[in-house]
Amino acid sequence: MFIEEFDLTDNLMLDGCIHASSNWLVIEKTPANQLFTYLGGFKKCLIAAKEMQTS
Repeated sequence: MFIEEFDLTDNLMLDGCIHASSNWLVIEKTPANQLFTYLGGFKKCLIAAKEMQTS
């Protein structure tokens, strides 16, 4: 899969929107053999969402 390089964190030009709203973005290094199946970042998002609900 190819994603165009825009020199932004997420390659989708959403850095400004994230900064203006939540200022929270999960970035996770993905093992090369798990590019489309790795759930490490998703798990971090779930943990953070749970913490936000309980605080």
